[in-house]
Amino acid sequence: RWRDEPYIFTSPEQLGVDDTYDGPDWNGYLDAGPPPPVLLAKLTVADNGTFTIDETVRQYSGLRLPGPDSAAPTLRTDANGSVGLWMVHNNDEVEKLTVTADGRLGLGTQTPGAALEINNTLTATSTAKTLVGLKISPTFDKDGKTDVKQYGLLVESGLVGIGTTTPATNLEVRGIARAGNSEDNYTEMGHGGANGYINTFGEGRLDFRHHGANKMVLTDSSKLGIGQEAPGAHVDVMGVQNDSNSISLQLRSGNAAANFNSTQITFGHNNTATYRHAIKTRHQGGGQFGNAIDFYVWKYLAADNKDEPGTIGTLHTMTLDGGRVGIGTTAPSEKLEVTGRIKAGTTLLGPWPVDESYAFLGASSLNQSAVINYALLQHTGNGTTFLNSPSSIRFRIKNSDNMIMDEAGNVGIGITELTQKLEVAGAIRATDGLYMDTKSTEPQDSAGWHRIAQGADRGGRNAGIFEIRWGAPGKHGHVRFAVAANFGADNGTQLTILDQSSFSGRIVEKIRLLVKDTYDEHYIEFYFNGSIHNTNKVTFHIYQLSGFGWSLITPTAGAIDSGYQDYELRSDVLFATRSGANASSLFVVDNDANVGIGTTSPTAKLQVNGNIRFGGSDWQLDTGSWQNANIRYHGSEDTATFGFHGESSKKVNVVIDGSLTAPNIVQTEEALRTIRGTVEANGDVFAGSGYTVNKVATGLYDVSFATEFSNIPTVVVTQQHPDNNTARSGQFTESGGNTRDNAVVVGVRNNKVRIRTGKDDGSTDDRRFHFIAIGPR
Repeated sequence: RWRDEPYIFTSPEQLGVDDTYDGPDWNGYLDAGPPPPVLLAKLTVADNGTFTIDETVRQYSGLRLPGPDSAAPTLRTDANGSVGLWMVHNNDEVEKLTVTADGRLGLGTQTPGAALEINNTLTATSTAKTLVGLKISPTFDKDGKTDVKQYGLLVESGLVGIGTTTPATNLEVRGIARAGNSEDNYTEMGHGGANGYINTFGEGRLDFRHHGANKMVLTDSSKLGIGQEAPGAHVDVMGVQNDSNSISLQLRSGNAAANFNSTQITFGHNNTATYRHAIKTRHQGGGQFGNAIDFYVWKYLAADNKDEPGTIGTLHTMTLDGGRVGIGTTAPSEKLEVTGRIKAGTTLLGPWPVDESYAFLGASSLNQSAVINYALLQHTGNGTTFLNSPSSIRFRIKNSDNMIMDEAGNVGIGITELTQKLEVAGAIRATDGLYMDTKSTEPQDSAGWHRIAQGADRGGRNAGIFEIRWGAPGKHGHVRFAVAANFGADNGTQLTILDQSSFSGRIVEKIRLLVKDTYDEHYIEFYFNGSIHNTNKVTFHIYQLSGFGWSLITPTAGAIDSGYQDYELRSDVLFATRSGANASSLFVVDNDANVGIGTTSPTAKLQVNGNIRFGGSDWQLDTGSWQNANIRYHGSEDTATFGFHGESSKKVNVVIDGSLTAPNIVQTEEALRTIRGTVEANGDVFAGSGYTVNKVATGLYDVSFATEFSNIPTVVVTQQHPDNNTARSGQFTESGGNTRDNAVVVGVRNNKVRIRTGKDDGSTDDRRFHFIAIGPR
């Protein structure tokens, strides 16, 4: 017995001294004799015959079972107190089967952790192949209860493989896993009455069921239906309509507001992951913007500027951000912001292709890279705006042309066929005047002549109406005058003062016209009185109201250049005109209503420097006593008879032989005669005699004198305002006259004068006019 301390007395023969063994090596005994004895313990015998038992050597303990000589198994206890079955393997005795004190069985392990633990391959055939079948029936009786069910198969740790000896996961099945009967197979999930099922059918459809109804379907054509029995797309999701709490599809991978790294959805090409487009989302809870959906496409801008085929597209196309839409921008600042040009049908707008510092609008059917084709252009910096057309611009009301600018730059208002730079069908009204050109001077403080305009080379022909205004602290005024210039003194050149005004001193004292007998340029100059500006500098504004051929220039110092004649007039008169450089061509009405002919400074109501000639046999004068005095030519050329009307006895014969001197009689330097007339707008003579009229064109009349003057006469003309419809009888209550309505003398010769009438904007028009021609007999 083990653990007893027996005292054994035997002879050496009985002990088999010659058959001793030490250690596990039994090779020396094999086939050498009878089977070895069952060794129960290791004894050590001393010389004196005493012996000791070595309890640590377990290989000598236990019960040897019948078997092959040296390979017979041994049943013994091990160091853990378990009972083990020891087998000889490769000349070593190893514990192969272990039963622990708490009833656990171990195969290949001495410390089983379960009721049964096998540390080796489990086979079920005599040929050592893989286990063919394993049946587990987890039904047993317990505590008086029958049919108690517990774990069927429990794998606490490690990997389980079915159809594979090298499982890579906790459970790996290679082959078909079937649950159910025949072709209508199902896998039951869950427990109780609300079990869920996965059904498979012979036609290849896979159903995911719950509560007896399909919740998800995968067909054999790879179409997935969620809530849909017959999916019509590869993914077909049915939600709950009109339910604010229903979400059909939800992704939880959106980026932060300023991050674009994560991609929520991609779209590959032809069942591949190449040339992918993408949708990204951004989110934040601290503001409206930054909550966005960004759309990208695979980029191919050029061979050296494209995405790799297997990468996600990086070309941004559109962003929906906080209620705004951005195309080409991820941060739109308006409801719709587009980076680049926009095409809407035949309309194109955006950065101008020629220069992107301008925004443009135009027709997409035209080549907008050509500088002539845009419709509207505005500079993005300073805001300069251009309206343009390659042909014409038409301003319409109710789809009818009201104003046109044609390809030549002509502008028409109410007119569609244009021949002039500006044509207007109807009246023109301006609150502060109409001007062809205007200039303003730098403040002046020096007296003298200043040149303000020059006539271009138009064959020496220039005409126009001008106005000069001046202003200084406490001083202001104006002079308006007309100029008709032709090369040469005898070809109708004329300077006329039309009206003037001044307050607290006249700063512009004189005006002169400079002409030459050749086609050289003409000049207009004014004289600035620098002595009355009270040390304050004066600014002049020069306006060209009408005419042609003149150009206003930046004022320069005036001078009478060599070969030029000057036509000079005072500016402090009601009316003045001169048609020649010498004094005989002057006609002046000054501020005191004195009329001067041949002088710029009349000192009487009429002062004539030159001869006066009257037609007929009588001159009738009004005397101070309201009696008529007749001056009758009588006798020879050097004899005149003076008589008083009604008193023939007071007739006086006056004979002048030589000169006559009278201090209180104003004499003229030449003998003059006068023709006056009133002409209707159609050219008919209404008043006056000694002349005929030829209407040349609209607003242009030639008045021919029945008897021509011996030299160029001075002609004054004015026109009657067309609103006066009762002009023949005289209408003095009409107030429609315009001071800018005026007629001008185009040219004067000995036998005729050409007169132009027109509107207050300077354009020609048929008008009724009055004229006076005074010249040498």
